[in-house]
Formats: sequence, structure tokens, C-alpha cells
Amino acid sequence: MRDRRRKFIAFPGMSPVAALCLGALLLSPAGCSGSGEEAPARPPRAKPPACVIDIDKTITDPAFRRKMAKKVPMANAPAVLSRVASRGIAVFYLSRRPVGRLEATKWWLAQHGFPPGAGLYLCDRNEDRVPFKIRIIQELQENYTFLFGVGDQPTDAESYGICGI
Repeated sequence: MRDRRRKFIAFPGMSPVAALCLGALLLSPAGCSGSGEEAPARPPRAKPPACVIDIDKTITDPAFRRKMAKKVPMANAPAVLSRVASRGIAVFYLSRRPVGRLEATKWWLAQHGFPPGAGLYLCDRNEDRVPFKIRIIQELQENYTFLFGVGDQPTDAESYGICGI
């Protein structure tokens, strides 16, 4: 019987994009191990898989500290997230950017070839980062099972850990 407990693996010093690439590899058939038998079918009421992705300094290159329109994506981030989305995993973008930057953020994601995502959530600056991310993730967990989350801050890892990701 397979151990179905989630495991947390940390790679100190690994960039967020490298973590995304590793996640995509682990989700690919080449990255899976097993007996070669097909995976059992999902139970009829199983929640669809999802992931949560931070934006600033996670999929945007931190070397380019400019307005959103001029920011550059991290190398391979659009391709990696497109691969994740093509595997049927809902991508949720979750950032502490001000709500007023919603349209600019949507434009930037589309302009750089990121998958549209199942949702884009920005934070009201009056709400702290950890409670904001926990609140949104817990609301989404009613309908999705989160496989992984990627961010650049310890508070991202804290939020994901509190939510069981």
C-alpha cells in the first residue's frame, strides 16, 4: 500500500523557478516511480488538483525592479506553469500586490505567455500577508486539492504549511 502522507522537501538556495521545474518533473511520467501499472481512477467526488504561485520575485525576475509593465519573467517560468496547467492542475496566482494592480497584472501574465490560471488574487494592503494567503487558500481548498505552492518568502512557506500544502 502506498504511503499517501504528504512530504515536504526543502532545497535551501533553490530559486523559485528551479522549484517549479522540479515540481513539473516530478509530475511528469518520467519523474514518477512505480510498478508501471496505471494509477487508480480518481474517486467520483475527488477535488481537482491545484497549485498556488506567488508573483513578485517568484515568476518575475528580481533583477528587474521596475513597474509591472517592464518586469521580466523568470527564465522558463511561463513554460513550466503552462506544462503544469496542461496536466490538469489549476494554477492560482496569489500575491500581496495591491488590488489596484489587478488589470496590469492580468495584462503582464498574458503578455508573457503564462497560463490564464484558475484565479488571480491580490491583497488589500490593510491585510497582513500570512492571514491573506491563508484565508484565500482555505476558501479554495473547499473545491481544490493543492499539490504544491511556490513563493520566495518564508511567509509563503508558512502560509502553505498552515494550509497543509
